[in-house]
Amino acid sequence: MAQSNMQLKQQRLDALFEECQQHVFSQLIGPFGLSPAMFADQAGGNVTTVHNFEKGVVANENDKALYESLSEAYDRSQFELSQTQWDAKRDERIARGIDEYTNEALSSKPELDHFTPIKAVATDPKMRLALGEVKDGKVSVEKIKVLVNDDANLAITDISINRSKKDHDVNEWSAKASTTDLEKTNAERFAIDPNAVAKKHAESKEKFDGETNSSLMKKQGGELLATGGKQALTMGLKQSVGILLTELVNGLFNEFKAMIKEGFSLTKDLLGEIGERLGRVARSVAKKLPDAFNALFEGGVSGFMSNLLTFVINSFVTTGEKLVRVIRDGLSGLFKAFKLIAFPPKHMSRSDATREGLKILTTIVITSLGVMIEQSAITFMAAIAPLKPLADMVAPVLVAIMVGLLSALMAYQIDRLFDKFSDAGDERRLDELIEDAQQTGSFACAMEEQIGMSLANIRSYATSIELYKDIGSSFGAASNDANVTLLSLQATNADTASLVESTSAMLTYIEVSQRDIERFLKTM
Repeated sequence: MAQSNMQLKQQRLDALFEECQQHVFSQLIGPFGLSPAMFADQAGGNVTTVHNFEKGVVANENDKALYESLSEAYDRSQFELSQTQWDAKRDERIARGIDEYTNEALSSKPELDHFTPIKAVATDPKMRLALGEVKDGKVSVEKIKVLVNDDANLAITDISINRSKKDHDVNEWSAKASTTDLEKTNAERFAIDPNAVAKKHAESKEKFDGETNSSLMKKQGGELLATGGKQALTMGLKQSVGILLTELVNGLFNEFKAMIKEGFSLTKDLLGEIGERLGRVARSVAKKLPDAFNALFEGGVSGFMSNLLTFVINSFVTTGEKLVRVIRDGLSGLFKAFKLIAFPPKHMSRSDATREGLKILTTIVITSLGVMIEQSAITFMAAIAPLKPLADMVAPVLVAIMVGLLSALMAYQIDRLFDKFSDAGDERRLDELIEDAQQTGSFACAMEEQIGMSLANIRSYATSIELYKDIGSSFGAASNDANVTLLSLQATNADTASLVESTSAMLTYIEVSQRDIERFLKTM
């Protein structure tokens, strides 16, 4: 057992050096190589959320123009209808004859009011993101103009109410003290009907929320599909190309190391030897093509889902550029780990699948930490004058090497941990096997004794069968003798019957003769 453990530990150490090489190459090519080259990560992700838009964090130039338009001076005229259109809507409301704030008959001086003020709508970031458009580089607010002037947001009321309310929210304005009578609120002064206001508020809110949410969903949904599809394709290519490049680099490295170790032979064609080694590398890479195609699909799924997950997170908090990269690369690893643990391959036990899944999860954590400190490493190196020109190139390489070595070391520790529990399990299983063997031995002895008794019984049965055969033969002979005796008895019986008949006749004769003699004697 001890020798077996020593061999296993040596195997683990040998595997550690190989894994260090594999992990370092994977990190140099993958998260710290292909990711920065293939993805233009930006804070907030690829789709602008309302949360980010309010902070000025946008995903594209159109959204940037929409955000900048919010900072421009408020121009009410951009959102007003023409006088003809306004008068038509006003006359239609006047014809109803009811003040929509007091629920009483209209006064002689009615005016049409925007229930939700134009300014509140025009300066609302969500409205601007959802309904604003950029045409030929210019921002258009036409959809916002149509919505704010919709019938659901218009109310006819007395001129005094309209002038007092101005651009205030109707609920806030109603609760404020009147400027002419501080002891009364505006609602009390103007006899505002709370039920009428609540009804109008619900109508306006339903219209605004419906239009805004519908437009926003359409805009963000289209962007999610477009950017998600692009990221899925890029992520799939990154994963598949990463597998092939890692195999290629590892193969070249190993062949070069072997060639240096074995030395160059002057009797051999150097170019021929190099060609032979390159051929082996090419064949090794070709064998990875099925894995590359599989990674293309898995990478595509994780790329699309990471884009969606980044959007969801940015609906609540703004993610930085590095965090977007962590989410994208981390989700791919999580997908692999979950698939491996939940659905182990046929050639792998549940324990081995869990072990490999934990290695992947550990690599994800270490890689994420490496990505987060990458910028700090670049900044640190840039602070050193001789290294400043190379900081952007050297720092990511150094971080990748560090991450690769640490990932390999953690994988080695996971293997040792599993081996430790496996050894303890093996000892317990050995004890159980010994106990089972002892019980099996006792059972075998009992079975042997039982079998001996059974064999003795079988021999007795065989003897009895022979006896039964002899008895059967005797019974057969006796039956034959009985048949002969029966025939003899039948003949004797016939002879006896004849004899009895003769005897009877003789007795009758004697009896007659005796009577004759007696008569003769009497006559004498």
